Amino acid sequence: MKRIYSEGVCGVGFTPDKKEIILIKRRDYSMWELPHGGKEENESEEDAVRREFKEETGADFEIISFQGVYDFRLPTKNPFFRDIEYVYIGIATGSLKQNDEAREVRRFAPAKLPYGFPFWQKHYINDALKPNFDSWVDN
Repeated sequence: MKRIYSEGVCGVGFTPDKKEIILIKRRDYSMWELPHGGKEENESEEDAVRREFKEETGADFEIISFQGVYDFRLPTKNPFFRDIEYVYIGIATGSLKQNDEAREVRRFAPAKLPYGFPFWQKHYINDALKPNFDSWVDN
């Protein structure tokens, strides 16, 4: 049977002061979003999110916690096709820099996300900011 889903990782990367989130503006479709991507063969989700974050932002990603698995369908795809993402919360350290995938890399306050930000990634950020998140934000 043909696989009808994609599997990837996403990093909700906060600045060290935990007040802003790192976003990239894609080169291929000019949209602001969280750093994310696919896993390579035999790569763990943790290694994949660290690699993707570094490739897309130039910064390191220190994993704080595994947030969860999100399963959704995008309206532009086959209605039976599913996207599955393993989402991690972390701290971004080091310099941010544009690259082959990202024309811009910037910090945004969670309450001031840019226009057109993907609705499904807003769920990731909102979930990261829920009360159980406070335990590491306050430290």
